[in-house]
Amino acid sequence: MEVEAIMLEDTVVVLAGIIFSVFAFSPPTVDTSEEV
Repeated sequence: MEVEAIMLEDTVVVLAGIIFSVFAFSPPTVDTSEEV
């Protein structure tokens, strides 16, 4: 059970990092394109 919990936590952290990166890089580009 502990191993599964750790794997789930790692997966959540990785997914959160990917999502954060997407939101961090995508919105500025879209906003800049719209403003320009």
